Amino acid sequence: MIEFRSSVSTTLSAQTVFDEIADFRNLPKWDPGIVECEALGIGDPRKLGGEYLVTARFMGSTQRLRYRVTHWDPPKCAVMSCKTLFFQGVDSITVEGDASNGCTLTYHAQFRFPLGAIVEPFLRPVFERLGNKAIDGLKNHFKRREMDTSRVAANKGTVAAAH
Repeated sequence: MIEFRSSVSTTLSAQTVFDEIADFRNLPKWDPGIVECEALGIGDPRKLGGEYLVTARFMGSTQRLRYRVTHWDPPKCAVMSCKTLFFQGVDSITVEGDASNGCTLTYHAQFRFPLGAIVEPFLRPVFERLGNKAIDGLKNHFKRREMDTSRVAANKGTVAAAH
């Protein structure tokens, strides 16, 4: 099995972070390895059993992956799973913190391969590189959101002072 785990801290609230990151439709906003993501089915996919179709770039080609929400506990934890002929993947998102002091998001991805002992030594560095790029994208996404939040707060103060 190949695993990737990393944590990112932000001044954004746990609810805001969970709402953005646990909704896989937002993956292309922060993960450079994702081409697009769409919700499948009727209604909001952000629930147990919800499904997403993720189009990811991998080793020079694109792969379409069908993810299903297998655990949903907002704003603390979400788990999405996918299964193809070549691997099984589980992405876990855990958020710790509160509305006033920011939070820490931990992203944990696991990949199992039928021919694990044969392919994992070759694929491990590829998945680590993809994971690191995704975490860098997540950090940059949070920084942009923090700046947007600061600007909105500053503008509210300016408007209030003018009255």
